[in-house]
Amino acid sequence: MDNCEELMPKYLVFVKGVVDSDDLPLNISREMLQQNKILKVIRKNLVKKCIELFNEIAENKEDYLKFYEAFSKNLKLGIHEDSQNRGKLADLLSKKAVENSPFLERLKKKRYEVIFMVNAIDEYVVRQLEYDGKKLVSATKEGLKLEDESEEEKRKKEEKK
Repeated sequence: MDNCEELMPKYLVFVKGVVDSDDLPLNISREMLQQNKILKVIRKNLVKKCIELFNEIAENKEDYLKFYEAFSKNLKLGIHEDSQNRGKLADLLSKKAVENSPFLERLKKKRYEVIFMVNAIDEYVVRQLEYDGKKLVSATKEGLKLEDESEEEKRKKEEKK
């Protein structure tokens, strides 16, 4: 088949190739083939292999920067669509020039970990993603509350008021 949506999820639409399998029965209709359990196993293995290849690309910073510029939206769409691989895909998100944002000054002082997201699709990603068991919160939203304010910091705020 030229276009087999059962084998690759939509977010990996940029991956092209040939799948050869001895396990697929060839003497049945296309509809029966599409419902075959073997296709689900092949899909799972293809996604796993793609993520492994992305991680190999990530080992070389220059190559990964090119890859990330071209396909970061696909990775983020994958976080939204693929609940089984969210953690693995989240590890592939990149930081770039957002590091010096004024929104992050307070978070840097408190040594918070930050995941940089700069595309429109990121709003959907944040809703779906928990990273290392922690719920994500946007640093750019008004009224960001940090849990671990010390008593001294609270007292200073009251004095300023």
